[in-house]
Parts: sequence; C-alpha cells; structure tokens
Amino acid sequence: MVGAAAVLPSTSLAANRPEFRDCSFAAGLDPDFVQLSGATAGPQGALTVPSTQTSLTVTASESSDPGDSSGHDTLSVMVSSPGLQTRTVSGSGTGKVMLTAPLDSSTAGRTYTISWTATFDNGNHMCPSSATPQNTTPQPFVVKVSGSQPVTPPPPKPKRRCHKRTKRVHGHKKTIRVCTKPKKH
Repeated sequence: MVGAAAVLPSTSLAANRPEFRDCSFAAGLDPDFVQLSGATAGPQGALTVPSTQTSLTVTASESSDPGDSSGHDTLSVMVSSPGLQTRTVSGSGTGKVMLTAPLDSSTAGRTYTISWTATFDNGNHMCPSSATPQNTTPQPFVVKVSGSQPVTPPPPKPKRRCHKRTKRVHGHKKTIRVCTKPKKH
C-alpha cells in the first residue's frame, strides 16, 4: 500500500505538469490521472531522457477516493518521432494500467511525442474529454533525448596530383607543373 500511495498525487497538486495529466472532473472531483515515468523534467518543464534509455512508463490510475480503485481502466499510448514508425501500445486493468512506451532510437536531439487516451470507472470517465477541464483535448508528453550530438567530421578534401614535366617549346626545354583535378566520389 505504501508504493501505491507514492504514485498517487495529492488533489491539491492536481493540474497538468510536464510528466502528469490531470483527468479529474470540475472542482477536482474524482482525480484520476495519467503519468509518465522515466523522464526528467528540466528547466521550463522540458522532459529529457539519456541516450541510453530505451523506454518510458505511462500509467493511467484511478484516484485514491475510497472504492474508486475497483473500476476497470484502459490506456492507449502512441509514440511518434520524425523519421520513425509510430508505435502503439494498449492495455487495461483494475484500478490502474501501466504500459511501456518504446523509444526506438537513442540519437541525441531526437524528440518523441507520446500521445495517450484513457478511460476510468468502467469506461464512464474518458480522458481527454469535455468533462475533464485540464484535458479537454489531447495533451501529449514531449520528451527529448539528451546528450551531445555525434560530430561527423567533414570528408577529407581530395588531393590534387601534380608532377613536373619537361617539354620543348620553340627548341628550348621548359619545365612545367601539371596537376590533375581530383576525382569526385
């Protein structure tokens, strides 16, 4: 029970944050939520993960209200990033659902958009929806892979090949320098 209490946010803190989406009804009633774990919130709320990380956890959970954790919940997560195929994972559970969101590339600077939809209370409480004031429309999590970008050195410049050549011009020997253009690869 101690572990579950650590995951549940206080209703006084309920509101969207970089790693948290408040799915409560108006006035904070039934504070169900969706939370992203495994990313670090930095200045101005930017979420980052190290380039060694291959996944994140997304949890949809019922509130800590008495009897509320017995409802059937569903969660669907879509992970997208430019140049990569969008990955979708879905699941359901009683009281909460935890899913692993895959990060397919550890390239520093890559940004992932983690979209989600959830239902709580046996399908009677959808989020996002017009009934959840903090999330009337989708509010995806945005995560950036941290670390320095690999530096690719410029290709070496092709060398010009030069040689000296002697030729006769009007009966005199003359040494000239002849250079060939480098081949393009």
